[in-house]
Amino acid sequence: MPPLPPRPNCEQFQALRLPSFPDKIPSPSAIASIHWDAELGRKITVETVSDHLHTDLVAAGYFSRSFFRLDCGFAIVTQMEHINDDGSPATDRWNTAVDIRLDSFSLIAYLRALITMPQGRFRVIVFFVTADFWPPSESTTNMYTTQAWIRQGATQMVDLPEIPYFPYFSTFAYIYEFQKTPETTAFVASSRMLGVEHLARAGFRLQ
Repeated sequence: MPPLPPRPNCEQFQALRLPSFPDKIPSPSAIASIHWDAELGRKITVETVSDHLHTDLVAAGYFSRSFFRLDCGFAIVTQMEHINDDGSPATDRWNTAVDIRLDSFSLIAYLRALITMPQGRFRVIVFFVTADFWPPSESTTNMYTTQAWIRQGATQMVDLPEIPYFPYFSTFAYIYEFQKTPETTAFVASSRMLGVEHLARAGFRLQ
């Protein structure tokens, strides 16, 4: 067996001109591990994976995204979407009444928006591509925090270092699901669907 290549120089990611994703990643509703071997082969770079994620996000209808750097990788956050009970996009998919492009995205503006927000299920997906991943924290999150991720991230990805993806990098999708009823809006700690089911129903062609 040939020797493993040296570990990636993570300082190259820390120097990226992107906001840093919060250190304590909240516990998600569901997790999916994405494997690129079958689709892209093993001679790929981190930037190849970034480009492929971009293509799949656009094909699935996710045109509004935020980008962050990690200690040794990057993260992509999708816009919050309204979904059906089976995880497929609702007819009014983007009609969440929470406009992430507000000039001043304050807690007061967010609470006002919740009044007109339709009832049902909502979802935010965070893709992590990293060689130095750690488990999520035990803390949960809320709609305001996930919407803040959209506001705080960069609107475009920067050029990434030409670093081989294998064997050290991995890709995970963290799904954050919320339920809005007439009485409250709550985070769904454990989704009724697996992470891979969320991705499939969202329209992703990921492996």
